[in-house]
Amino acid sequence: MTQKIISIFLWVAFLSTTSFSQDWKNYPYHEDETVITFPEDEGWHEGEAIEWWYTTAHLTGEETGNEYTVMLTYFYYDSLIFDGFRLLNIANETTGAFYSDMKVCTYPTLATDHLEIQASLFPGGGNESWVTAKDENGDLLPFEYNISAASNAGAIQLNYNTVKRPLIVGETGLFNQGIVNYTYYYSLTGIEASGTLTLGNITEAVTGTAWIDRQYGSFNPLTGEKYEWFSLQLSNGMDINLWNIFTVDNEIPPVQEYQMFSAYVNEDSTFTTSDFHLKRLGYFITPDQQRSYAKKWQLTSEIHDIDLVITSINTNSELVQPFYFFEGGTSIEGTVDGMEVTGVGFAELLHMYNHPEIQIITPSDEWSADQPISWELTNPDEGCPVSYTVEVSYDDKVSYNTIAQNLTDASFLWDPSGFPQEALYWFRITAYSIDSTLIGVTETSTSFPLTTGTGETTKDVFVKIYPNPTNEVIVLEWASEAIGNFDIQLFNTMGQTVKSTSVKKNLSHYEMKIKDLEPGLFFIKISSKNMDLTKPVVILNHQ
Repeated sequence: MTQKIISIFLWVAFLSTTSFSQDWKNYPYHEDETVITFPEDEGWHEGEAIEWWYTTAHLTGEETGNEYTVMLTYFYYDSLIFDGFRLLNIANETTGAFYSDMKVCTYPTLATDHLEIQASLFPGGGNESWVTAKDENGDLLPFEYNISAASNAGAIQLNYNTVKRPLIVGETGLFNQGIVNYTYYYSLTGIEASGTLTLGNITEAVTGTAWIDRQYGSFNPLTGEKYEWFSLQLSNGMDINLWNIFTVDNEIPPVQEYQMFSAYVNEDSTFTTSDFHLKRLGYFITPDQQRSYAKKWQLTSEIHDIDLVITSINTNSELVQPFYFFEGGTSIEGTVDGMEVTGVGFAELLHMYNHPEIQIITPSDEWSADQPISWELTNPDEGCPVSYTVEVSYDDKVSYNTIAQNLTDASFLWDPSGFPQEALYWFRITAYSIDSTLIGVTETSTSFPLTTGTGETTKDVFVKIYPNPTNEVIVLEWASEAIGNFDIQLFNTMGQTVKSTSVKKNLSHYEMKIKDLEPGLFFIKISSKNMDLTKPVVILNHQ
């Protein structure tokens, strides 16, 4: 139902767009201060290292009402035998079924002056085409296309009619992308799609919206830096082409080479910016437990008043050839300029995430309890900030007690007051993604006593107090360095004294009976000539 509502909104957006004058819908067409010319740059650029023709569509079956998504891409990437390869995805988003097919191919026809692709597929044979439509006189129909492609799972026969001005990505259509590469780039973001779709034993008429991406240059998704790319088609008529590219250190530098956002606003307005933030809200792990991708994002741009949540429709849209990556439809909701919008899009995800890996730095051999517990995240990823939980065990790892959680810094200064001081402690650190899908856990390889920087117990060099917690008696033992008599007070959290006594120095220890007290938190104060010590004591239910 949600997808159908979104489709209605998009059709309204298309109708409002087509009411504008389409002065651009003529060949040749060229925008000032850009390097892209139509139809010439829709064709093959023989001198470029790699080139691809990419299209996606969100379609509705007229007979079944099923919602479908389609992705079709032809790569020109010359090898000794083949010219490139073709990818075809067909998904029934209503049922969650997903089918992907990759074939190497040759191009008997690959026009250089307009878009005309005739592809011969291997293995298994088969011919496909993506061509510019023609009128009855054989003349090209500007920005209209006919597509025919098939796999063992299904087939598409689609007609495209572009209804929005081309989006020249990066404003000029030529820019650097990643560390050393360049790309020519444009998108056709508003396309009315109609035709037939076959999936299984059902062939039905379909209608919907489509998107075309064209890139050529040296940026190579097969060998280059990994990225997350998105197309967004919104109900207010805005369309967005968006990506983050990750460095080899899993960082996203805040510059155009690594993050860009080009938007079609209306027939008179487009813009490009790097002033935005893409936050990952959720992740998923593939069924074989080998790879992880993001599945939900929040896109914000304060300068353009945009706040959108992008969600993968299904998480089963992973391709395994020519390499592992995710390519699937998305749904969108949020606000633009304070107004609610919905939409659809696609996500192409080559960047994968890993479970956090942690190395504990302290406690170590020289650690004392007045020093912080610290650790290092050894595989940081800017796309997956993590939080931390710190736990301790003083029963030889039979159980753990949480002493801190939701930390974002990789250190924590622990106050061990109220914990048994004579015990040996194990420390465990857990790192987790925002949705706890990705988790890493490590613990110290040995246990540690609670000592201060001088090597003495944190209770004080003069006195030990145990057991704590307790349910019958509090035992106090004095070191030989203690001088004089001791005054002892036990008071509750209201500051009321509930027990008090004085003890002579010649006693080696003192036992305070507490079975007459209600369970709870108390404080014991011990005073003498050379010390004044107050420590918490937990009294448990009496057995």
